[in-house]
Amino acid sequence: MASKSSENRDLNESTTDAERSSAIGDVPSAALFRELATALKDLWSKELELARTETREGIAALRAAAVCVLLAAIPAFVSLVLLALAITYALDDVLPQWAAALVPAIVLAGVSAAMLFVGLKRLKSPEAVPDQTVSNLQKDKQWLKQELRGT
Repeated sequence: MASKSSENRDLNESTTDAERSSAIGDVPSAALFRELATALKDLWSKELELARTETREGIAALRAAAVCVLLAAIPAFVSLVLLALAITYALDDVLPQWAAALVPAIVLAGVSAAMLFVGLKRLKSPEAVPDQTVSNLQKDKQWLKQELRGT
């Protein structure tokens, strides 16, 4: 294969267009298809590697965000419990003790239900698609179609 590429270089440097086209016409179709298959295999491997890299980066970013949210959730939960307790004590002067405890419990249950529905909705439509890889594959598909039509 190395000798063919040096021959092609020699053809490119010291021959006319007519000589080049007849030399290219001499290359067997099987060799051209072999080269095309090798090029497509290499392209596919690179696209898969790009998809893997994009996915790893996306997962790493999600992991970092999840850790941050969990670390913020612990003190937020403790604060919420203390706030509910303070509201219960404040309402204890106005309402019976059971009703004073029930008011913050109902409010917190409504807030957590709303947050649960929003979270579940977001989980159903993740944005974990490797956009760059998809775009590259679409471009490669168009290129291949054009190349196959031209040959």
